Amino acid sequence: MKPPALAGGVITPVGTRFGRLTVLGESPQRKGSFVAWGCRCDCGMIVIVAGNSLRGGHTLSCGCLLADKNRDLRTTHGLTDQIPEYKTWCAMRGRCLNPNNRQYPNYAGRGITICPEWDDFAVFYRDMGSRPSPRHTIDRIDNDGPYSPENCRWASPREQARNRRITRRLTWQGQTRSLGEWAEVTGIPYPVISRRLMRGWTIDEAMTAPLGARLHPNYVTGPAHHWAKKR
Repeated sequence: MKPPALAGGVITPVGTRFGRLTVLGESPQRKGSFVAWGCRCDCGMIVIVAGNSLRGGHTLSCGCLLADKNRDLRTTHGLTDQIPEYKTWCAMRGRCLNPNNRQYPNYAGRGITICPEWDDFAVFYRDMGSRPSPRHTIDRIDNDGPYSPENCRWASPREQARNRRITRRLTWQGQTRSLGEWAEVTGIPYPVISRRLMRGWTIDEAMTAPLGARLHPNYVTGPAHHWAKKR
């Protein structure tokens, strides 16, 4: 069987190493006009690399090689490589690139990718900056979109909760918001709105009834004056 060839007709058998990368086989994807190759990095990550980048020595790892160099540079200047942003970067890459990561199916498994520029931690840090607080974590604005500068932000736990795939979103008066956001807008606690909806109340009833109110026995839906104060 003829071994695969890199762009330009260069024969490169499966198993050939380029730096920390080992060629697994040709990828159906393309990097521009170049043939792309699936490679496994020594750290366990799977990456797709253009053939010209491999042959030219431009890509020698999944990004960990440069990260190690950046770490050494920071250590030289008395800084630690365990800054929280670096840990975030490593965790992000694990979710999207490492099949052995337990979160891989929920990220790479549903098409979540990382923009090529963020293979370099220095670029990631430049784009994202420092976390505003220890409680902030990386958040994709579009949950089905990639990890990229235009789709990522540092978000608080409340902001993250609003944006989770499992967050319930309701449309009322022409606006769609999460249940938590509607609780803030209406002043009615989240558990109260949730409980009302579970009991079969309409969205309008759940959003407009004052606290402690119940539906009038002879009334199912309608304007706010039909609410009866709970005794």
